[in-house]
Amino acid sequence: MVWNSKTLTSLVEKNFTNEEDLEEFKQQLQSIHRKIEIGRYHASNSLNAFKDFVDEDAETPNLSKAVKLLFGSTGEKRQNFLNARLVAEANTIALAHTLHSMSGIIANVLYSALCLPNSTDKKLIGISKYITDSDLKKSIVELAGSQQFTYLNAFVNNSKHMNLASSSYSVSFENDTFGMKFVSFKYKNRIYKEKWYKDFCTDVNFIYDKNISILCLLNEYLKENE
Repeated sequence: MVWNSKTLTSLVEKNFTNEEDLEEFKQQLQSIHRKIEIGRYHASNSLNAFKDFVDEDAETPNLSKAVKLLFGSTGEKRQNFLNARLVAEANTIALAHTLHSMSGIIANVLYSALCLPNSTDKKLIGISKYITDSDLKKSIVELAGSQQFTYLNAFVNNSKHMNLASSSYSVSFENDTFGMKFVSFKYKNRIYKEKWYKDFCTDVNFIYDKNISILCLLNEYLKENE
């Protein structure tokens, strides 16, 4: 699915009473494009951090290699492993924050494009209340209520305001899997279970696809309601 920001600009520019506000709106759209690029960069760095040590995506996971990497590496190889672990952690955390802020910018774009009242709660679920029944509203509600977005929101807000969820390179013989994972954490009296980085990246893809879908559906919604 491809989103056309120029189409969106042409659909809403008549709503702006001055150039300054329109320019700010255009900068928000440009920020979304930059967030997409930055997110891809962090995702690639995170997923490829251990490629020189063990193939985490192999059809038959090599658990013995992962165990040796975790417990048996020494000297320069050990230091390289620790560096790779830091690269994976730093880029995965940065990816989470990038995607979270992208969703926030999209909420502001929706607010401006739909000419919503000043009293509007500028969160996705708040904005959805002002949208008539449509694919756009359905997509916003699905994203805002998803467990993927709920986890992302809790993870980012917890890391910004409370503490950074610990992560480690782990091996699970029970699930025949290995790699980096976040430990469980508590946010607003709710416990969020541990999550493997690979599962988190799957969540990221879901949220990213939903964000792009919302932007595309916004274009269609505005066309239908011109």
